[in-house]
Amino acid sequence: MRTQIRQAVTALQNKFSIEMMKLPKNVRQMPVHEFFLVFGGDVKAAIAADVQRATDVIRKTPGKARPPTAPAAVTTQASTGTITKSTDSDAFGIGISCN
Repeated sequence: MRTQIRQAVTALQNKFSIEMMKLPKNVRQMPVHEFFLVFGGDVKAAIAADVQRATDVIRKTPGKARPPTAPAAVTTQASTGTITKSTDSDAFGIGISCN
């Protein structure tokens, strides 16, 4: 019976460790009382706040300007028409025309 209890305790500790790893580092390092003050004890709110913070950082980071490039095009002839794959055709980069 003691062996089963030790195994259950170990399994619970492992599960706790895994769940803690899913939390953002700043939340893991928070004291429990601060976690309840800031997030009301809601783990999903803590994760959502971290995602929002990361998104804000990404939006504020200036990107490198890319030089303009000519659109690449690939044309395939078929008996019923022409399919052209181009980077500027549409949302999928495919334009279809029939002869």
